[in-house]
Amino acid sequence: MSRLASRLGWPVVVTAAVLITVGAVVTWGAVSTQFSTALLVVANLVIFSDLLDLLVRLYLRASHAADGGLLPSSGPSVDLGLEPFTPYQKRLHLKPYALLVSVHNATEELPMFFQAAQAHRHRFWAVDDASSDDTCSQMHLAGFRCKPLAENRKKPGAIRELLKSLPTDVETVVVLDPDMTFLDSSTSELSDLEEVIADFQRSGLEAVCPRVAVRPDGWLARFQGFEYCLSQCLGRKSLGSVSVNSGVSIYHRATFEEVLRRHSLSVYAEDLENSVLILSDGGRIYFDDRLTVETEGKRTLPGLFSQRVGWAFGHIKVYGERMRELRRVAGRSFVAAYQFLVYLGLATLVMHPIRVAAAGVILLSMVNVLDGLLGLALVPNVGITDPRIFTTTYYQYLVLTVLGLGVAVPSGERLRHSPIVPLYFFYSLFLIVPTSIGYLNWLSLRLFRRRLYADHYHDAPVLLNGTTDREVLREVA
Repeated sequence: MSRLASRLGWPVVVTAAVLITVGAVVTWGAVSTQFSTALLVVANLVIFSDLLDLLVRLYLRASHAADGGLLPSSGPSVDLGLEPFTPYQKRLHLKPYALLVSVHNATEELPMFFQAAQAHRHRFWAVDDASSDDTCSQMHLAGFRCKPLAENRKKPGAIRELLKSLPTDVETVVVLDPDMTFLDSSTSELSDLEEVIADFQRSGLEAVCPRVAVRPDGWLARFQGFEYCLSQCLGRKSLGSVSVNSGVSIYHRATFEEVLRRHSLSVYAEDLENSVLILSDGGRIYFDDRLTVETEGKRTLPGLFSQRVGWAFGHIKVYGERMRELRRVAGRSFVAAYQFLVYLGLATLVMHPIRVAAAGVILLSMVNVLDGLLGLALVPNVGITDPRIFTTTYYQYLVLTVLGLGVAVPSGERLRHSPIVPLYFFYSLFLIVPTSIGYLNWLSLRLFRRRLYADHYHDAPVLLNGTTDREVLREVA
């Protein structure tokens, strides 16, 4: 992030807060006499559900933590029950592992990848997913192994092919994207990566998900960085041994090979599908934030919009195709039932129309606040535009976000994330739009065999019932 942007951070936040407050005061005297309690309840349902989720996850995280505390602490999301080993003993018992990455037309990104991956070069195994440029030859010139594919298979299919090339003694694989960098804070002879892998290998569990952080590069990255903190340091950390994989995960090789044998090989929500398949077979996945992997966030709103459309499409796609496995996962424990049925199913999917309605009411009220602030008198003061709806929900969400900052973000990072806290409400409202389109894409694909919006994955999505995106298939052909 530039020095200018950093200096402007707090003034922008303070100005926005003042404008919101002044707008509320200006319009408070012109409120509608038709104030609807029902509309206020609808607008607040989302906030109440988010608050309830935060409290549940605080309780679950504290129940798993060794110290039972409510504040974030570094370590596995579940007690691994391991005998204490010194770094020397861990290195002595460390079994062979490999870092796997799939690349496609990545020549522009390769210099950054080479710099970040140089320390682990001898562990990397790359697969070139049918690039039309010289990605593979550049990898070879830089001293990295790279297996070329003649046909584009997307990440899951490409990684499955790459697994066939690994030496038989490799029993642990780390799957990551080329834009990710391992951060290392270790002062011992073991890096954070090898520390976590060594404990994982001795744990007997099937997978571990490290923490993913967004590089603090610009305002949009700040929003994504705070969002990732909430979803990982609180969300995944609260799940014990029924956590969810992400773009970088560490797997027991035999487990991962079996997962990919049954996988749809779709790039959409590939990690969620991995998790469902592992957990439905009785496997265990945990989260370990002793290892942090930094990734590049989306730099533009169109890029972020397209990404979230794809995420939402993948989410509902997994639910539409893996309901049998999801029911098995939910039957394992209260934590699993809460995450996979209550949160991902009920709160995220089923309640999404309510979230859309709430956002609509809040936006109409916000427009009336701006109308009053500017003195335009263009918006009628009726029940659905009452400014109290916006101001009430905004300040309630602000309190919720401040609480999230305190209980989900590590203490050393709170100052960096705090400038976006007063504005995070608007970021959350924005994300409702691409999420809605992602869900509608899935419905449209089932009914009309085409999507409403082609997201940035450039993939022709195929549902398990054979439904395909005809428009994208024509473009590919």
